[in-house]
Amino acid sequence: MIRTVTLVACLVAGPALADFEPGTLTGDWTGGGNYTRGDSSGTLRCRLTIAPGDGGTVLSGRCAGAEGADDIGMLLTTSGGTWIAAPHGTEPDTTTRIRELTGTASGDALTLEATAPGESAALTIAPTDAGLRFASSRITRSGREDSFVVDFTRQ
Repeated sequence: MIRTVTLVACLVAGPALADFEPGTLTGDWTGGGNYTRGDSSGTLRCRLTIAPGDGGTVLSGRCAGAEGADDIGMLLTTSGGTWIAAPHGTEPDTTTRIRELTGTASGDALTLEATAPGESAALTIAPTDAGLRFASSRITRSGREDSFVVDFTRQ
């Protein structure tokens, strides 16, 4: 199904904030959306907790669809204006050589990307009128295209 840190890009219109600030996102979120994995597709239901921790912001939760479920575990940190998303508290993803995503904020949205030999991944986290959108895409080493878009609302 989906993989936690292998996520990407879709900017959305939403309420404007001065800058991306994960501290404003702290709390429990639930949401739903769609995924594609190669030739298959389906719907997802997700839960997510965003909290300060380990020198950054920890995102943890779970997404489930017809093909199964995956844990979400990510630590967001920033250094010199560059944002870094690394796995946190989940089993290592052995299907990818990508170990972290990096990127920059543009206004109130954060876009992170990474490449490794034969693969790429990206994730955008952006506000929407109703909450928060995570949009992701990935090209696997085998050339398969995976993506998901999940809209979350704060609980």
